[in-house]
Amino acid sequence: MKPARNIKEIVNALIHEKPVIIDTETTGLRNSDEIIEIAVVDIDGTVLVNTLIHPAQSVPLDASGVHGITEADIKNAPTFDIVWKGQLEGLFQRHIVCTYNADFDIRMFRQTLRIYGFRLPPGIKTACIMKMFAEYRGNWDSRKKHFKWFKLKEAAELCGIDPAGLHRALQDTLLAREVLLCMGK
Repeated sequence: MKPARNIKEIVNALIHEKPVIIDTETTGLRNSDEIIEIAVVDIDGTVLVNTLIHPAQSVPLDASGVHGITEADIKNAPTFDIVWKGQLEGLFQRHIVCTYNADFDIRMFRQTLRIYGFRLPPGIKTACIMKMFAEYRGNWDSRKKHFKWFKLKEAAELCGIDPAGLHRALQDTLLAREVLLCMGK
């Protein structure tokens, strides 16, 4: 088994840096999919961004079935380039960006930015709450050679947090923040 780092210490150092917590909802999971909803909160729980986004493609029914966002919902929403330039780019440059599954969310940011001719700013700092929580729980998966990952709902429940209202960006962002704070206690 791999020895665990002191996650409580790492989390508290991260919290001290005043990160932002982000979650996205997307048109799907493929390499061609894009972000259609984003929420950003600061470590104190203040909502900095909470918006639907009008994508360059349609929202498949299977994706709508997960998050409930329909074509009618995003009809009058701003496009990603407007939200990026107006609200997100500066947050990414000034703060550590935490998300419950950083690999997925950062990939979706890259894909969506590429559609609009942008790139992620160089040197952005990210932290994955899901991987920190896996290490916090300490269940080593010898087959995968990393700590067992938990879905956000499971992590919340293990922290004694009610996971109601999942699969919308703001609710997931606030829940991920609570999981992060739980690890720091």
